[in-house]
Amino acid sequence: MRCISFAIFFLISFVATAQIRPAENDTLNYRLVGFSVPAQPKTGSYLLEIAEGRFNNDYDFQKNIIYSKAYPANRIVETVPAFGKEYTWRISYLNKRQRPNNKTPLRHFVTGYLAFTDTARFRYRIIDTATAHKDLIIFHDASRAAYDMSGMPVWFLPAIGDVIDSLTSIRDMEITPQGTITFLAGSKAVEVNYDGELLWMAPNDGRVSNDTSEYYHHEFTRLANGNYMVAGHESGLREIPKGFDTTQLTQDRLVSKDGKRYIFSRQGTLIEYDPAKNVVWSWRSSQYFSNADIFGDNLQSIANTHMNAFYFDELQRAVYVSFRDLSRVIKIKYPEGVVIAEYGQSIHGEPRQGNGMFYGQHCCRVNANGQLYLFNNNIPFTKDKRRRDVKGIISTVAIYDEPKNESGSLTKAWEQTCNIDTFAAYSSVGGGSVYELGDGAILVSMGSVNRDYIVGQDKKIVWNAVFEMKNGENWMPYANYRSSPADHRKFLQLIFK
Repeated sequence: MRCISFAIFFLISFVATAQIRPAENDTLNYRLVGFSVPAQPKTGSYLLEIAEGRFNNDYDFQKNIIYSKAYPANRIVETVPAFGKEYTWRISYLNKRQRPNNKTPLRHFVTGYLAFTDTARFRYRIIDTATAHKDLIIFHDASRAAYDMSGMPVWFLPAIGDVIDSLTSIRDMEITPQGTITFLAGSKAVEVNYDGELLWMAPNDGRVSNDTSEYYHHEFTRLANGNYMVAGHESGLREIPKGFDTTQLTQDRLVSKDGKRYIFSRQGTLIEYDPAKNVVWSWRSSQYFSNADIFGDNLQSIANTHMNAFYFDELQRAVYVSFRDLSRVIKIKYPEGVVIAEYGQSIHGEPRQGNGMFYGQHCCRVNANGQLYLFNNNIPFTKDKRRRDVKGIISTVAIYDEPKNESGSLTKAWEQTCNIDTFAAYSSVGGGSVYELGDGAILVSMGSVNRDYIVGQDKKIVWNAVFEMKNGENWMPYANYRSSPADHRKFLQLIFK
């Protein structure tokens, strides 16, 4: 079986003392392999040969070659066929007449195994084949793996000491501007390289929460300036207003103290660290929300507003923060920490920009045109309409124009509904993400619904897939959290970083 070439060659300046990669007997967490050898003078091209299996003599190696191709550079990227396999390889230095001047010894590596990348057990089933973005790579949180547009896994996140094991929940996995990969591993905020080696981990020491942990959750981002921003939690007591009916509240969260009644409250924090792990900026939602917000008619959000996303618009110097249970997105001036805009549901009939435009939203972002866009789960959180009552509800992707002045209003500029076919549910009760691609199309993950797709500005679906798990003889939906895109060129740059 001939392995498929993912990239013809990877042009990087020749270095005479270049490291030989893969290292001998290495176990790789990827099929998209970077091969490199020292450059040699008077070499016209570099002939890469790969055999499936482990061989130590030229005769057996030659009989089992599955790939052979010459390249003009001493650094090459190629895709081997499968995970959980052994491979033998070498590179021959060819002169201008395509005759070998020299050869490396036969070298060996193994591609590792992860259950999620076993296509007999899990599959990224393609429903609509890509008509654009054919070279896109997608990081898929639930499977802790990256996939090409044919639905085949090309990379996975390996176990890392006491940081990640086979049971660790992975969220918000994405490529950074610095050519690394960040994600949340349970309550840890982690950065790794392509080989899955730990580069940085947030301190999680409670300096902002005044607790034993920062309780990182939902979103972790490396900024263009090299700093890191992550969502966290802090907990405390919030006084309950007089006359508020507490009979429908969870009683074990209620506290009586000094003749007053309190409820145990968990509120969101935002923390920015520099690479040395110093806190350089923070923000607390507890200092923003009023009692009218916390103790409104929305019993789902009592004391816990469920901050579930943020986006730092470095051009505007503003941070957008999403609160699911209040169906609200706020805009914070950075670094002042002042809330300068509020969008979303009007709880008590108070005037609010964008009332009724989205409910239970997730993953708010700003596109290249400066417009706010988000995944709208579209499920109201009210005392008479519980979160899982989704009958007749259709989730959407929406883009909004923000008001240009105080007298303006938030307006819906574009919306696409998620009822694109019958292969997955239409409404998502949680999770979900949206990422704008270079041509304005949007990569959509429906979160708890197992569907990812790309929709163009004309609302046409240009790629569509569902993620599934084998259950006996049947395939069943497997829920995700988010999926993020990696541009082809940026993904290749990870390999030799």
